[in-house]
Amino acid sequence: MALATLFFVLLVTHSLVTAQDDCSSGPNNTDPNDCCATPMLISMEIITECLTAYGDMQKKKNDLPGPKRGCCIGDCITEKMGVNPSGDGNLDRNGLRMKLIDHLNGDAVWKDTLNAAIDKCFAMADSKADEFKAAMELKPAFEGEKICHPISGTTLGCISNEIFINCPAGIWQGSGECDAIKAYVQRCETIPRHA
Repeated sequence: MALATLFFVLLVTHSLVTAQDDCSSGPNNTDPNDCCATPMLISMEIITECLTAYGDMQKKKNDLPGPKRGCCIGDCITEKMGVNPSGDGNLDRNGLRMKLIDHLNGDAVWKDTLNAAIDKCFAMADSKADEFKAAMELKPAFEGEKICHPISGTTLGCISNEIFINCPAGIWQGSGECDAIKAYVQRCETIPRHA
């Protein structure tokens, strides 16, 4: 359940779908949580609050042509976690790491996987500085659109993808469908929605 909810959030926040990669839909006969039961790293209360506040607007943003726009759901989540208090993209990276690791509740099986994912995703975010700057310079495309910094949604989406792709061997439930989901996540950088 926890993974499915986070996957839904990340489908909304981290949509990198391209026709040439055939990422418009992925394997959906198996719930990704049945492949890898990842821990819930963000409180359900924060996720629900941010989805309620920005979910509809983010869906509109994801449908816009042109450059990728910032994710207000991700921005909201990191603001509520206290690691992006001004919403300007200056994430408290050590704070974010500590908050995510705290949600593991001492689960040593996931700690190394999570730390590796965080390191990789912070490096990825650094490499996108110019893209993020350009997104912050966009003007609202529709009435009520809030311009949000892309770093939070991109980083949180990346972390979710990485912990799924690198699911510890004792937790991964390998099957043809699970392997197809993993390949999709690696190629499309998003988790497919379960039917």
